[in-house]
Amino acid sequence: MLVKLRLHITLLKKFPQISFSVSAATRPQRSDEKNGEDYYFISMDEFKQKIQHNEFVEWEMVYEGK
Repeated sequence: MLVKLRLHITLLKKFPQISFSVSAATRPQRSDEKNGEDYYFISMDEFKQKIQHNEFVEWEMVYEGK
């Protein structure tokens, strides 16, 4: 993960016209995380609604049944 983060930081500095995408998560927010910066923390119902309305460029259900 650290290597991936370093790569993102390096690319963002070299190419300021690109931006880092922020994923959505249905799990609870951890104390050191910022909503909208680390993840967008949303409910499972919101997640399903966004899928139905094609609001994600891409999505994946990581833990089946959740």
